[in-house]
Parts: sequence; C-alpha cells; structure tokens
Amino acid sequence: MLEIKPIRPMDPAGAVIPQAPLAMRTIKPHVTIRRATPEEQFAAQVWKTLAAPGLFAPEVAEFKGGRMTHAPEVIAAYRDEASALPPDFLLIYLHRGAQAQCVNPLLPSLLHLTGHQGPSHALRRDGQDGLSADVIRFARAMTPAGGAALIIDDRQLRLAAPGRITAEAVHFHQFHKPGLARSHAQGAFQ
Repeated sequence: MLEIKPIRPMDPAGAVIPQAPLAMRTIKPHVTIRRATPEEQFAAQVWKTLAAPGLFAPEVAEFKGGRMTHAPEVIAAYRDEASALPPDFLLIYLHRGAQAQCVNPLLPSLLHLTGHQGPSHALRRDGQDGLSADVIRFARAMTPAGGAALIIDDRQLRLAAPGRITAEAVHFHQFHKPGLARSHAQGAFQ
C-alpha cells in the first residue's frame, strides 16, 4: 500500500517553514501618559460621546518625539522584521481602543511611517490578549500560497478615561504559508 506523507515546506536554506505564527519579537516602547490637551479633547469628541459620556478630560498615550500614533521603537522593529520577508508580504495590524485623532485611523499612519507597499489589514481587538484562533485563521486565509505575513499585535491604548492607560508590549509574529510563491507558479506555466 502506498503511504502518502505530507510535505513539510522548506525554505531555500532547508529549514522547515512553520504553518502558524511564531513570536519573533516583543518590545515595550517608552510611553508617557498624560491628560489630553484641549485640542486633543476636541478631536476626541466622537469617542467621548460614544465611549465616555460626561468624561471631562481623558488621558492619552504619547510616544518618544511627541508621536501619538506609533512609537519609534515599533517602526524600527517593523523595518527589522520586514527585511527578512518577501517584498509583497501581508501586514496585519491588531490594535486596541481609539486615539484622540479618531478621524485618522492607525493603519494609514503605520503604512506612512513604515513605507509598507504590500497588502495590509487592521483589526481592532478590544479586550483580547494574545493571538486568537480567529486571527490565525484570518492570516491563513489572506496570505497567498508561498507568501508571508507580519502580524503586529499592538496592545497600547492611546485614549482612555484617567487611570486606564498603562504601557503595553507590542508583539511581532511572522507567518509563512506553504506552497509555491506566486512568482514561481507563474514562471512554471509560461
């Protein structure tokens, strides 16, 4: 009887490519927590109306250099991780909560700061810790055969009622999907 064994995907160096995310890096950016300025309070009116009616002055998280969206350490870690991935890798950005500039979503800001040119998705995951099975299934579904994804799990709240914001870690996971890369598959049929 013929026994069929699953093929374990290998990279060019001969190492087995994992079919599930692996934690590659965890960083804890420097965060300053402070009371929102009048301008930030005005910008956060939508959030205050929906999430915290009656709250006079929310707190905000501020990163090095006065950045309100992404810490410089996150941008540097993205660049390190991206250098080890194919140029068309999928970026999945997981975030929590809102930010003072709620009309300016976090994903476009991250794409601008990193220069990411490939496909990207952002998922807001309030109250969830770690990579859930849903996120892993999403990465599997969205990553093309032979492709890769970088999942950034950013747990930092940026806007909240006083006493709710703490400095949080940001986790980077790489996901590699087995199969022929698109460029290899196209070359085989031409």
